[in-house]
Amino acid sequence: MHSLDLFFDDTRLFKRHALTREYTTAEEAAVFVDGTMNTCLPGGFVLKQPDGTFRIIYHGTELENGKLHILTAVSADGIHFEKDNTAAAAAGIKSPVAPNQLLDDLPPASEIVNAFEDPFAAPEARYKMLTAIFSDEEQRLYNRLMISADTLHWQLVPTVIWHSRGAEPVGSCCYDSARKRWFIASRPDWGDRRIAGVWTTDWETFTPPKLLLHPDSLDDELVEFYGMCAADCDGYMIGLLDCYTPGQKELLAHKFDGGKVSCELVYSKDGENWQRTLRRPFAGENDMMFFPSAIRADENYHYIYGSSTSREHGDFKPKELCSQIRVFRTPKNRFIALTAAGEPGTLALRECVWNGGKLLWNLKAEKATAAIYDLTGPQKTVASHEDCIAFSGDLIAWEPQWQNRKNLDDLKGKLLVFELRIENGSVWSVSGNYQLLGTTEAFRFRQFGTIPTRQGF
Repeated sequence: MHSLDLFFDDTRLFKRHALTREYTTAEEAAVFVDGTMNTCLPGGFVLKQPDGTFRIIYHGTELENGKLHILTAVSADGIHFEKDNTAAAAAGIKSPVAPNQLLDDLPPASEIVNAFEDPFAAPEARYKMLTAIFSDEEQRLYNRLMISADTLHWQLVPTVIWHSRGAEPVGSCCYDSARKRWFIASRPDWGDRRIAGVWTTDWETFTPPKLLLHPDSLDDELVEFYGMCAADCDGYMIGLLDCYTPGQKELLAHKFDGGKVSCELVYSKDGENWQRTLRRPFAGENDMMFFPSAIRADENYHYIYGSSTSREHGDFKPKELCSQIRVFRTPKNRFIALTAAGEPGTLALRECVWNGGKLLWNLKAEKATAAIYDLTGPQKTVASHEDCIAFSGDLIAWEPQWQNRKNLDDLKGKLLVFELRIENGSVWSVSGNYQLLGTTEAFRFRQFGTIPTRQGF
């Protein structure tokens, strides 16, 4: 069983000494500016196209009248985008307002919630778009599904409504690989600024929205959750939670004039129970509003795409260009670090059943060593810090080596504890073919050899 310990919850540790939790600052990799329209509404939905290039979809608003359109840009590397000025003609848009218009205009007050690739779908539905279509007569939103085979030509699926109550952005969708289902992060209802979840396995039936996250007593006064951008991360669900701090707090009103929107990092093991982290902005901190819209990963990095503006919330129709789409990145699986500065830091996981292969640490340090202890019976050291070949440097997959040990194959089926010691550095994760056990589970394994089959906790 491949395991990844990404956030080092203390409940999963035997030891954490002289280590402090810190965000890993996401660096800005690129900025896309439309140049003609503002992109301050949620937008920046990134799709990898069949030919390996990338398409980004975003909302654009005219400077003169604030009218909203669906626009697009393309990129060879998924980082640096240019407007696709062939899109409107290729998509057959009648009387486009711009050559890079992707869809015919939606009804007034309607928006895209998310767009993503579905690798399990039939070719004609490989790409999906979640929308919020406004009905003025009923004063409600209908959450409709659109599909595409090529990211350019989109058609409505008239039988699908994916949210039973109807909600507007901000939202997201990703595949939960551990539970083999699709997770949609949305609001519970139109104007309800909290985070709900909707799940589907077939894109025909959907669960009712379930409340997942709401502000608590540790948040600043009157904070509301505007939405969440979620992604699957090797058994974890990670999220960028939009936190809105309103302006005009003294008014007895709707609370959307003035104030700032920023995103903080959250995560979950099952997509239903979410953990807050350091409760401060993770990316886009220097913007008055930053709405993350997509999280993409390659072999080396996680990329975050989001629309940003220098304007306060409520200024949705500015008369001058003041917004852009920003691309941030952080090295693979580097979200929150345990950092040692000065005194050496020590980290030890609880007992793990080892299944063989490589044990890989994601770290950066002046010096790092690893040890392994066998707790199947009386505790004994099977690989010591003293015997470990000390590492100095920066690797997302460091495999410890020992002077008197070729590999860990002879430890298969053993109950092991993995320990790391670092000097002036940080550790982000550890991964390998193991299953971490709780206290009683370890007792049972020693006596009966049983391994729990639970997932998500």
